[in-house]
Amino acid sequence: MIIKIIFIITTFNLLIFNYVKVYSTNVNDSLENVLAKTKTDTAKSRILNILAWNYTAIDSKKSWIYSKKALSIAIKYNLYSEQGSSYNNIGTLYYYVQNLDSALICFQKAKIAFQKAGKINKATSSLQNIAVIYNDKSEYNKAIEIYKSLLKSSLKKKDSLMAANIYNNMGNSFNLMGNYDKAMENFLKAIYFYEKVGVKNSLSLVYYNMGALHYYKGSYDKAMGYCDQSLKIREEIKNPYGIAYSYILKGAIYEAEKKLDDALIVYNKALIIDKELGDKQGIATLLTNISNCYISQNKLVEAQKMSVEALNIAKEIGTVKLQISIYLVLGDIEMHLKNYKVAISNFLQSAIIADSTDNKLELKDSYKGLASVYSLISDYKNAFFYLQKYIDIKDTLFNAEKNKQLTEMDTKYQSEKKEKEILLLNKNKELQKVEIEKKGEQVKRQQYVIVSAIGGLMIVLVFTFFLFRLYSQKKKMNLMLAKQNEDILQKNEEITTQRDEIKAQRDEITKQHKLVTIQKDKIEIIHKEVSDSINYATRLQSAILPDTNILTKYIADCFVLFKPKDKVSGDFYWWAKVENNIVITVADCTGHGVPGAFMSMLGSSLLREIVIKEYITNPAIILKRLRKEIIKVLKQKGISGEQKDGMDMSLITINTETSECQWAGANNPLYIVSSNQSAVGNEMHELPIATASCQLYELKGDKMPIAIYERMDSFSNQEFKISKGDMLFLFSDGFADQFGGPKGKKFMYKQFKEILLSNSQKSMQEQKEILEKAINEWIGNSEQVDDVTVLGIKI
Repeated sequence: MIIKIIFIITTFNLLIFNYVKVYSTNVNDSLENVLAKTKTDTAKSRILNILAWNYTAIDSKKSWIYSKKALSIAIKYNLYSEQGSSYNNIGTLYYYVQNLDSALICFQKAKIAFQKAGKINKATSSLQNIAVIYNDKSEYNKAIEIYKSLLKSSLKKKDSLMAANIYNNMGNSFNLMGNYDKAMENFLKAIYFYEKVGVKNSLSLVYYNMGALHYYKGSYDKAMGYCDQSLKIREEIKNPYGIAYSYILKGAIYEAEKKLDDALIVYNKALIIDKELGDKQGIATLLTNISNCYISQNKLVEAQKMSVEALNIAKEIGTVKLQISIYLVLGDIEMHLKNYKVAISNFLQSAIIADSTDNKLELKDSYKGLASVYSLISDYKNAFFYLQKYIDIKDTLFNAEKNKQLTEMDTKYQSEKKEKEILLLNKNKELQKVEIEKKGEQVKRQQYVIVSAIGGLMIVLVFTFFLFRLYSQKKKMNLMLAKQNEDILQKNEEITTQRDEIKAQRDEITKQHKLVTIQKDKIEIIHKEVSDSINYATRLQSAILPDTNILTKYIADCFVLFKPKDKVSGDFYWWAKVENNIVITVADCTGHGVPGAFMSMLGSSLLREIVIKEYITNPAIILKRLRKEIIKVLKQKGISGEQKDGMDMSLITINTETSECQWAGANNPLYIVSSNQSAVGNEMHELPIATASCQLYELKGDKMPIAIYERMDSFSNQEFKISKGDMLFLFSDGFADQFGGPKGKKFMYKQFKEILLSNSQKSMQEQKEILEKAINEWIGNSEQVDDVTVLGIKI
């Protein structure tokens, strides 16, 4: 499974930040010194935006901090141009981690801000960035509509450079659609305009795109010709970044032609350049491509080393798309090395990321890899499961592509058909003029003959109709009398037979009624006993769950949304106070109903022993001790076929005096909603989902449950500080996993996060009511599939 990673570089503002970085890295320190001495707010905002842009590909965390500071100043003093630059920088960061919806919102805000500032060119750039997002979301028609509107404006203004850029960009959209003819048509127009204005760097870009287009078509000779033209110009103008990417395309062409030694030579040339530039994305891409070559040469250990290094870099810079490709390559390597467990882990990781970013092509490859590994270890159940998933996605993609091709074919056919019809119509008109003149006299003569013939024929038809009608009525009457006579004889026989059967059935019904009455009484007794047991279990579980009044003594406000699937739940929530620390948790036990409730009561009891009696408040240690006790109580040994009972958990300890928090999670995360970016944001590893007033941060738990498991590492303890007004959310997976809605799909965490973020200014009770209403409406008339627990805390 070899993954080719080829970037078709476009002329958009959004996708050239690495090129800008090459010329700006050396001045960042100077800019930071100037910033420290600057006193005017306008200058501060401008310098912060420049620094944020320069750091986009070098240090995304710094870029995020500078962008937010610049935006805060720009909003405060109505600096619309700088607001646009800040939103553009933030949108680029979201694009970098494939959060396309948030990126789209930011670029739309940037366009509006630039328009208010009268910066028409910058507003146009933001509009082009929006088109890039539509391309990545596979909404190519929307992107093309934007380009067409911009093209019309640029041609009207006789702006040749703008027209060239748009033709190039539109060519990329058609290329992504697979419409290579249209793509080539637009690229050739871009070449014409770039040559007209003499912009060599952009001309090299279109040559690169033409080379990539022919590469995708399989025309490797033409692809290499355009690639060499692109490389020649970039060497003339000394564009090291462009040279590196021309080498990457050249290497991909060699690789496709099975010239692996030549491919490795140019890949290594590009790698040297990217290391000098500090282009981490380029380095990770090249390491992955080199790893692909090594796999083809059966140098698996070298390939593994390269891929691991590439993955570490991709994680560091947060490039999600690249991480998926590298996990696929690593899965392929480990499968060939017969490290099947590691291979499964890599394929699963690629599937999780691909599914979360809706990347169906990569998700298809992930499922195919999983099916292959499980087949090799004779786990045919899982092999069949993932093979079915692979086939389902493949069919979905095939049908989408087929529908697109059919639409294009139908449009072309209808166009050709109309042209032929118009041509034929014109010829027919000429012939008709001549024939009409000739036939005019014949028609007059024929009219008299036709009228006479029709009159005679009508008389014959009327007479024939009346004769046929009389005959049909007589025949129908005879048949009806014969049938009635036959029915009377048959019914007499049936009545005699039925009389005997009714007597026998009456006796049988009497016996059955007595038996049913006895069974009904027994069932009612059993049902009452089961109902009483479940009701008792419900009261027992309710008694064990803590009272929220205890919690509100130490925090500003809270709510608990607790919706068991059955009367009793496999979810539970628990808290306790130990000196200045409040320990709070939400857990999701294996199963639901009565079995799940037993596990929840066991979990509550063990937590009471560990936290209150043993005086332990460190979350990671609590989870480790709880896992040890669960394994001991359930006598788990990790042998094949053993019941996998356990629980997922999110547990936090809050110091009520210092506001310092410690958190650990077993599979389950923690969400933090805060309006104070400086207090929380610097300590988070994930870029937050944001609105204008606050952000939502996610802390991810360790990928192992509270039970015996193939991974038995120590749990990670994460520390951070919270401020007044911050909100913490602990929950089970039941809310996001409920099926429903108009298409019967899962609710998903993305929608869950959006509800929390959009209602963060409301009271905790109002938030609970909104969450409960949302999940009830989503489930509708469907069956609830899992227990639901959400615990919200406001500091």
